[in-house]
Amino acid sequence: MSKENFFHDHGYKYLFSNPTLVRYLITTFVKEDWVKDIDFTRMEKLDKEFIGEEYDRRESDIIYKVSFQGKEAYIFLLIEFQSEVDRFMALRVLHYICKFYLDLLELHKYKILPPVFPVVLYNGNERWSAPVEIENLIENVKGLEGYVPKFKYCKIAENEYSKQELEKVKNLISALFYIENSSAEEIQKALGQIVDIIASEQDKSAVKRFIIWFKNLAERKQLKGEQGEDYTFYNPLEVKNMLSATLDKIREEGRKEGRKEEVIGLLKIYLLARFTEAPEEIMEALRMRESIQELESLATKIYQCQSLEEITKVL
Repeated sequence: MSKENFFHDHGYKYLFSNPTLVRYLITTFVKEDWVKDIDFTRMEKLDKEFIGEEYDRRESDIIYKVSFQGKEAYIFLLIEFQSEVDRFMALRVLHYICKFYLDLLELHKYKILPPVFPVVLYNGNERWSAPVEIENLIENVKGLEGYVPKFKYCKIAENEYSKQELEKVKNLISALFYIENSSAEEIQKALGQIVDIIASEQDKSAVKRFIIWFKNLAERKQLKGEQGEDYTFYNPLEVKNMLSATLDKIREEGRKEGRKEEVIGLLKIYLLARFTEAPEEIMEALRMRESIQELESLATKIYQCQSLEEITKVL
């Protein structure tokens, strides 16, 4: 795995350690009738108490336990993030699942094993061409057909969805797919829609993770490690620096038409990242400003505020 893909996959592991983002991934992009029978309110990310440390070390594996069809039986979701096409992915995923089952048997007494739903989320540029069924990787020999294993994984390839399809969905994962497959100019033009999606999301932990991922994608910087469920490098100052850099770029390019809305959008992202909300009264006060110079001056003051109350007084 290249250094860039290593950090990219770390970012994905950070994103999909949030159950809300996994729920969006499954309910939006898995076209199976039984998805509606998953109780996502009882979704639980497995930790070292349930699975071996090998899974915790691998950057690309995240496993969830869910309730399915109201029963106490479990569905385990194994999500494998792959940035390049691997023809033998079906074999690799089957190996992971068999190892997972063996680990489960060491930890629990089962008369029958719980089902596993394997998902391969592909974020590469090439079209995914690898077989999803393992029998297509095994030579067909007459007389041995019955002994060929039956297994397949669910493939979700980000580059198979058009921008028009993604714009209709309007959740954080559709925004992620859109960003991954867009140029910097296209992302810039869609910033307003992205901000609206962020602002409408109720899960503030998912919002924070998305903003951090977006920031690191834009800056192409290394993620700096984990502490439990969260990354320790997150702080409002870093978000401030990201937005300040963007404001500097706007100044360099000149005061073009539409830049006012862009600055307001960036300030909204900052408020969401810093305080997990962007109150409408604050946003309305920003929209009332007539010039980008006023907004730039206010942005400097807002960055120095420690609470929404202070920001309200500044406005």
